[in-house]
Amino acid sequence: KAVVSTQSTGGEVAACLVRVPTEVVKQRVQARQERSSMAALRAALQSGGVRSLYVGFGTTVMREIPFAAIQYPIWEALKTRFSVEDSGLGAGACGSVSGAIAGALTTPIDVVKTRLMLSRTPQSVPATIRQLYSEAGWRAFLRGIGPRVGWLSVGGFVYLGSYQAIVTLVSRRW
Repeated sequence: KAVVSTQSTGGEVAACLVRVPTEVVKQRVQARQERSSMAALRAALQSGGVRSLYVGFGTTVMREIPFAAIQYPIWEALKTRFSVEDSGLGAGACGSVSGAIAGALTTPIDVVKTRLMLSRTPQSVPATIRQLYSEAGWRAFLRGIGPRVGWLSVGGFVYLGSYQAIVTLVSRRW
């Protein structure tokens, strides 16, 4: 299990090398700071070079590793509990539940990460946490929990259900 955890952590960090710049650009467009992805990319590069595309890298990693550490054991336990180890649909349903739970529990980290990525000036994680708390108390750290849980529930269903269906298909063929 330690090997799997180490591999998973390494995979998450590597994925964040691509995911974070994409998130920075996407969030700036969604927050209407820029009109298009290209404009957001240009603005980020002009304001701080390539380094500005990695604002929030640490908090993204801090979100992704706990998310995976929560989601996968719950998914495996639910598949075993409901005897759906070989069912793509059953595994997808378990993935939906595990994604929702992991998403809810990691929402506070996601809120901090998003705030860091949208900040026009560099800010530390502790300063961002203090600012969020001063705005709305602990409720500030649950902003967007509904859409996040919904999205990750659907994502868990599709991703983990597809994964299980493919594993089952391949293992039956070979």
